[in-house]
Amino acid sequence: MGQSEQRTGRKHTMIYHTPVLMSEIIEGLGSLEGKVIVDATYGGGGYAKEMVKRGATVIGIDQDRDAIQHAEEEHIPGISVKYGNFKNIDTIVKEAGYEKVDGVTFDIGVSSHQFDTPERGFSIRFEDAKLDMRMDQTQEWSGRDVVNAWSQQELTEIFMRFGEEEKAEIISYAIVKARKEKVIETVGQLKEIIKHAGKIDIDRAIVRVFQAIRIAVNDELQALKSGLTNAKTILKPEGRILVVTFHSLEDRIVKQWMDKQSEWKVITKKPIIASADEQKRNPRSRSAKLRIGEQL
Repeated sequence: MGQSEQRTGRKHTMIYHTPVLMSEIIEGLGSLEGKVIVDATYGGGGYAKEMVKRGATVIGIDQDRDAIQHAEEEHIPGISVKYGNFKNIDTIVKEAGYEKVDGVTFDIGVSSHQFDTPERGFSIRFEDAKLDMRMDQTQEWSGRDVVNAWSQQELTEIFMRFGEEEKAEIISYAIVKARKEKVIETVGQLKEIIKHAGKIDIDRAIVRVFQAIRIAVNDELQALKSGLTNAKTILKPEGRILVVTFHSLEDRIVKQWMDKQSEWKVITKKPIIASADEQKRNPRSRSAKLRIGEQL
């Protein structure tokens, strides 16, 4: 994962987000001179900046106000960044003045900045961080609400569906029992509950439970399905959708969606993965998979 720009106290360091599979994304888009591309997960604008260098106009979308502020501070000609959820990509693009575009990129998941900013609650590294996990911080409910208000059955279901955690019932029982004694507020509290839940693979369970809560908080999988479907409606003929995912749930959705489309060509029969060199430079890229499809 790349070094990120810390927003705590508005202190700036070097890089907001390190995008993965950059050269593969650019190659997959083809010639960019005069093209209009939507970067549906703008983040730090890594993909978008490279597209503009190659002659494209870019419409960026992000639901994280930090990313919007970062883009406004950089103010790069040729890039226009809009606040919103990419599930509404068709509406956002049309409001920006475009009926059709030449390509759409998605980099699904959490940015380096989000992971590395303790108060966002995305990372299991920061024990004292609040259980937030909201990508859109204007959203009212957070990870804290999921952990403290959802029923044991609901928690079991999301740990199984979104975390693929086989000990989901044991963990959800432990959470419900613990919150009767004290409200679960922090990353560290939740980790301790999982550690003492019973006979489980603790490290794996912690990662899977946090992933499941984050996906539930942000409704990520449904947003991905809607985003793909709505992106296709604004593509020109020969326009492409490129999607980078980081776990099997997302990759499966993208693969199945691309396989089912009519008037459509799947460019990547198998997903593209990062080179050995990139995986060494950026560990986050190790789980990345890129799939590409083209409008006929």
